[in-house]
Amino acid sequence: IQALEDITDKALKEYPIHYRILEYKIDGKSNAEIRTLIQEEFDTLYTPEYISALWCKKIPRLIADAAQRDFVVWQTNLRNLPTKTCTKCGCAKPKSSLFFSKSNTSKDFFYSICKDCRKARYAAGRAGHGDQGALPSGD
Repeated sequence: IQALEDITDKALKEYPIHYRILEYKIDGKSNAEIRTLIQEEFDTLYTPEYISALWCKKIPRLIADAAQRDFVVWQTNLRNLPTKTCTKCGCAKPKSSLFFSKSNTSKDFFYSICKDCRKARYAAGRAGHGDQGALPSGD
């Protein structure tokens, strides 16, 4: 159980609202109750349908992806599988499509910059677009 909690914490650390939705759902709260609590705590108003979609699709996917990444790292270390060093952050990561995007022009068929660094690079461009499913609050 502790390993599941650790993976859940790791998976949702960048998504505090998702983490709270998970906690509220575990506590048995309805989507309408969660909507009110999220609005009070984060000043963001989600529709009950969006909360349901997060609960049924996105939150489990984030947790499963984090577990898969941990497993691949564990297997890479256990079996001494090949790694690749990101040219931006300098971290050695498993040579896998989970960590590096595919590139047909690269010798090893992976980009030299890891997915985490590429994600951070484009995050500024996405900032300010808001979150899908969010409604303007205060009306």
